[in-house]
Amino acid sequence: MAPHLTAGERDHIAGAGVERLGSLRWKLPDTPFRFMSTMDQLLEWKGTKTAIEIHALLTKQRRKDKVQPLAVRAVRKALRGATHHHGRVETRGRKRKVTPRGIAALDKARKRLQEKADGEHEVTWQKVIKTARVKAVHRTTASRRMNQAGINVKWRRPREKPQLTAHHKQDRAAACAKLRRLPQTYFANRVDLIIDNKMWPIPTTAEARKHLKRLKVRGHLRTPSEGLKPGYTKPNPKKHRANPGGSVTVCAGIQGDRVVMWAYLPQRWCGQAAVDLYQGAIKSTLRRTRGVKNKYLLLEDNDPTGYKSNAAIDAKKDLGIQTVDFPKYSPDLNPCDYFLWQCIDRRMDSCAPKGRETKTSFMARLRRVALATNRATIRKALAQMKPRIQAVYDAKGAHITMDA
Repeated sequence: MAPHLTAGERDHIAGAGVERLGSLRWKLPDTPFRFMSTMDQLLEWKGTKTAIEIHALLTKQRRKDKVQPLAVRAVRKALRGATHHHGRVETRGRKRKVTPRGIAALDKARKRLQEKADGEHEVTWQKVIKTARVKAVHRTTASRRMNQAGINVKWRRPREKPQLTAHHKQDRAAACAKLRRLPQTYFANRVDLIIDNKMWPIPTTAEARKHLKRLKVRGHLRTPSEGLKPGYTKPNPKKHRANPGGSVTVCAGIQGDRVVMWAYLPQRWCGQAAVDLYQGAIKSTLRRTRGVKNKYLLLEDNDPTGYKSNAAIDAKKDLGIQTVDFPKYSPDLNPCDYFLWQCIDRRMDSCAPKGRETKTSFMARLRRVALATNRATIRKALAQMKPRIQAVYDAKGAHITMDA
């Protein structure tokens, strides 16, 4: 196909008058002089010669300059001022199969189908395209056009979250309605201890550490045909069981901007184990860091087996321990859940030995890593408590997007 007019030619032929050409020659140093003279001729010939005659003269001039000649259509469009200007939407080439209106219809149909499915079955691109009633396109085209429009929709694994019922949402919203009125520094200064439990697997070999890392992977950036290649698969936790070397249950305690308590618990967690924890590690930590007081304030989860058992409630009453009114099923409001465990896990992976590690060595290393958590990072995590409480209140107790 013959070339179109250059940018300089289009600008001068379509809009500029002959009186502008002198100044524009100096503003466009990259434009050859012969092209400028060609534009002078075109403007001079306009109205006096036909398009065919002008095209013949331009072709002769371009052949002298060893430039591919123009098409007659380009000359005709230039003479009638219908050349393509910068800033306008390109009208040449294949038209897009999905228009901006179609993108909005696809996104609306996707949300409607996902809400109707309620997590019980999968919503595919084929269903979305059919429901949106747009032009039938391939799923990759629909996905690409939505990403180009700023709607980052990809096939992602569902996140595992507590299944909140209407009653749970109501309790979370009611609790956050009170908590959101607390000052910003309440959890860092007024709360004496923030505690939570976690069962920690103990990988004693390099292969066990590799197996646990693969289980944590949430997804890969891949094409459909790469799904079975090495490095793109992950083991099934039920079918591919592996003994990493056992596990241990820990209780962590945050105070201010430090991890001040790291206690290992018995394998069987119950009311008596919670009593022993209160009378042992928690009591000694509070008196060591806060001194002897009549009342201590703790933030703990609503664990009915341990912390909320009758025996544990009596033990807290004897020690003068009061708890913050904390909503159920709210790991998104406990700093240990939304920050501390992931931080320690990453640092444990970075400092893991290459060979075998005993259970005793792992537990000692885990304690060192936890107690050495960066204080500035903990302050930043505690500063998120107030915005998170407000977000749960605004969401009426539902899951918040801060963990998305």
